[in-house]
Amino acid sequence: MASLAGDAYAKVDEEVRLRGRRLRSRVYLPAHQPGLADDGLPGDRYVEYHRRRARAGLGMQITGATPVLWSEVWAGGLTLVNIDDRIIPGYRRLAAAVHAEGGLMLAQLAHVGAMETTGDAIISGSWTHSEITQQTSREATPDELAEIAELYRAAALRCHAGDLDGVEVTMAHGMLLASFLSPLMNRRTDRYSGDLDARTLYPREVVSAVRSAMGPDAIVGIRIPGDELVEGGIGAEEAAVLAERLVRSGEVDYVSVTAGNNTQKLARVDHWPPTPAPLAAFRHLSRAVKTAVQVPVATVGRVTTLALAEEILRSGDADLVGMVRANIADPELLPESRAGRAGSVRPCVGANVCINSLLDHKPLTCMANPDVGRPLGRTAEGWGAGRRAVVVGGGPAGLEAARRLSIGGWRTIGWSASRASAGR
Repeated sequence: MASLAGDAYAKVDEEVRLRGRRLRSRVYLPAHQPGLADDGLPGDRYVEYHRRRARAGLGMQITGATPVLWSEVWAGGLTLVNIDDRIIPGYRRLAAAVHAEGGLMLAQLAHVGAMETTGDAIISGSWTHSEITQQTSREATPDELAEIAELYRAAALRCHAGDLDGVEVTMAHGMLLASFLSPLMNRRTDRYSGDLDARTLYPREVVSAVRSAMGPDAIVGIRIPGDELVEGGIGAEEAAVLAERLVRSGEVDYVSVTAGNNTQKLARVDHWPPTPAPLAAFRHLSRAVKTAVQVPVATVGRVTTLALAEEILRSGDADLVGMVRANIADPELLPESRAGRAGSVRPCVGANVCINSLLDHKPLTCMANPDVGRPLGRTAEGWGAGRRAVVVGGGPAGLEAARRLSIGGWRTIGWSASRASAGR
């Protein structure tokens, strides 16, 4: 896609191919939860959310971490669950919407492991206590692990039947597969623990199960922690070695590098870096992984502008740049920036209102974009028909109200306490 701003975004607009499929941009929408599912399935709001972002020209889009078996963590129904064939029609609608806009749609598959909250299903690579849930997970048995690998295969078959372009297998954030990679969490005494081959064995078995289900032409990616941000966990140097072993079979098409461990309070917060954090906070982690693998490597973490994404790509720190919160704040980020109007893009200020909404089990909200999470069909355009409205207060809410009323054809009048006290 040619940039109207000259070659300012030449690297962003440079296509890349994964398993023969063309990504029209190197900027993509990484896995995240918009909280817009209907009873765990992709409904109208979920589909429209991804359709609008596909229309902007993103290279690919990925659903949030979708469990391959029922989990209390997702029990509210606002996030997707891939546990039976009910999800296939929704996947097809989602894929059709994104494909119609020229994009690619993938699903991220997961087992939450030690992040589970209740019941006998709280399992991990080894016995692990979570600071978040205050629960202790037990060590998964070999029979359970074999069963879970088959659940991944079954979930991937549903992704394939749902016309999705691929699957991302998450091995990050302290979830089940991450607990095998992590020297902090993996203290087993069987074939799944010990040296590099042993610690990567179960994650590789799951990837093989997913690849067999998706076939040779679909994209299969992985997400790994470049740094668990906890003492004794995976660091950047070890992440690079782990990544090389995970992709050696040729079954993995890209590696997404993130950070954090969601069983630990500070490490959980830091993987969603808020405003005080430096921009592109994890680019050094993707750079380390790039030295070890030959497949494209993606970076994420507080990338707020297309100019910053371009700089990361030009520097060679990553081959793909994931931007979630920036595309929540303004889904027109790509076309507006390409057209030379970067100054008109609503910036993500890193307030993490979006994160807090989801942690409260509510649909996505955003300080900068009040349209996110609203019911479909509720727009201001054309409903004012020359009527008059008084907007009380000139703060952010009042200014946004005046703007929307104006778009809808209203004649707006401002009112404030200072005007009233002055007799005006």
